Amino acid sequence: MSDQDSTTPTVPDESAMQAQQPDDMLVLIVDDEPLALDIAQMSLTRHGYKTETARNGEEGWSKVLELAPSIVLLDITMPDIDGFEVFERIRSHPATEALPVIFVTARDDLDHKVRGLELGAIDYITKPYNPNELVARVRTTLRLQRLEREARVREREEERRRAVEALLITLSHYINNAIAAIQGHVAVTPPDNPELVKQMMKVIKRQSLIVTTTIDAIEEMLEEVRLETTKYIMGDAEILDVEEMIRRRLDELDKE
Repeated sequence: MSDQDSTTPTVPDESAMQAQQPDDMLVLIVDDEPLALDIAQMSLTRHGYKTETARNGEEGWSKVLELAPSIVLLDITMPDIDGFEVFERIRSHPATEALPVIFVTARDDLDHKVRGLELGAIDYITKPYNPNELVARVRTTLRLQRLEREARVREREEERRRAVEALLITLSHYINNAIAAIQGHVAVTPPDNPELVKQMMKVIKRQSLIVTTTIDAIEEMLEEVRLETTKYIMGDAEILDVEEMIRRRLDELDKE
């Protein structure tokens, strides 16, 4: 694989992609036949899509990394490296693994069609192009990709909501237990017994520290939520962090 594989393209964020119109979408057409390139480019440009072209597989792969296209029309049969090799590079690179690819194949090339779909191509189209079919397939593929991205965003937001909810339940548990311990000792400690009052005050100090530490954790979480970070998606790991905060502060108290 070439040195270009280590290059990381600038990939648009998902919220920006959701709002894109056809003239925001870049279609990369990779084909060694000049006539096929011209027909595809004219057809897509006429319908508002931006296009870039590459005349062989290596150039196509280079432009995938350089331009971060929205979709690739990829000819299978090319003189240097074929479309399957380019496709495998696309799928093996973390920045392009989800890039939609439509294979371009000869009309009677059934084996190529089957192999392309088995490898994970979104669709295929045959040459010579029918301009209307070409545009329809590109439009449909991009629409399906947009819907899939939106579903992933919703799923991540739901995971985040559940994780925050679980953390809040845990923090509430710490506070309620601390308050219950304080109330319990106050209820049973006779005020005229200095030794028991001293023990009660030690419990109150200890449980108050748990409450303030838990409140600090809540404030930290609210700040993370305000900044829209993904920290609290980790769920159990974050709960363990809160427990560690409480343990550390109680150890400090014991050393006083």
